[in-house]
Amino acid sequence: MSQPSSSAFPIKNGSWTITDSQIAYQTPFVKVREDSVTLGDYEGVFSVVSFGSGNGSASCVLPVDLNTKKAYLGKEFRYALGREILGVCVGHVDEGETPEVAAKRELSEELGISANNFIHLGVCHQGLTNLQGEIHLYLATDLTFGKSDNENTESIEMFEFDFKKVVEMAYTDEMLWSTGNYCIVKADKYLRENGLI
Repeated sequence: MSQPSSSAFPIKNGSWTITDSQIAYQTPFVKVREDSVTLGDYEGVFSVVSFGSGNGSASCVLPVDLNTKKAYLGKEFRYALGREILGVCVGHVDEGETPEVAAKRELSEELGISANNFIHLGVCHQGLTNLQGEIHLYLATDLTFGKSDNENTESIEMFEFDFKKVVEMAYTDEMLWSTGNYCIVKADKYLRENGLI
């Protein structure tokens, strides 16, 4: 649910009633919306967090070379965790951008890879209670390699792995981001069902 207009109150959101809503905090990376709500006898505030400049959606993409059976991951320092994490490319869907365009942009920026084929593997959600926004999962194939163009808040190193190894890593503690691991598992299923791996 996006930010409702002030003339819309009260409005229903499932069994909740929203009596007021305001942006409590916003940066280019995160937005916190606080809704004044009622549910039966309960009255209080429900906070909703979204990421990026758009509606909180993101795109996640795993590039795989079907000729060599290699997959490409990025290792990046994740500020909130205080350590480097290995994983798939991911980024916010910017205002006016489609999820596929965001996937293409992120793959090029983060790893310097362009792809002729983007297969949409599905959608999942970042969180079910307070996080807003869906993540679109993509498999990228028919790859061309160039130079990455990391944003000024990123420093990403690309690593090449056998695709089978990447799938194994998704089931271990080697990669800690559940959505990225889900993208890998969905890519493996797609490639196996279509006889490509």
